Amino acid sequence: MEYFYDGKWKPSGGGFCADTECPCRGSSIARGQGFLYVSPEVANFRREFKTHQSAIEEMEQRVIQKFGRPVSYRFKIGPVLLCKQAARNRRLDLDIAARDANMWWETGKAPARETPLAGSRAADDERRTWQASV
Repeated sequence: MEYFYDGKWKPSGGGFCADTECPCRGSSIARGQGFLYVSPEVANFRREFKTHQSAIEEMEQRVIQKFGRPVSYRFKIGPVLLCKQAARNRRLDLDIAARDANMWWETGKAPARETPLAGSRAADDERRTWQASV
């Protein structure tokens, strides 16, 4: 599996649920815990732009193309750390999202694939890959 480095990762401390639609309102998440969400759009984008710097530069160019000049604009180029409630609300496979979060906490790397949904073929395929590697 391919991975990309998340430039917002920090080597110490905890985090918070970054799902703006979650009713937890940014609950605290202890280091090594939580669930990582990589959207289909971020996964596709980061397969092409693997470094944090190249991803930022590309998005800045896209903003300039859209508006004709540099403007303040929010864009997402990395994974989202979630609490369990947010991960369930998004119907993510909790085991895979937790495993992804654990790797992210340890290394700052996130998978360059979208987070599989619970019960999906993608989740089943990934589980088979885990079993084959053990």
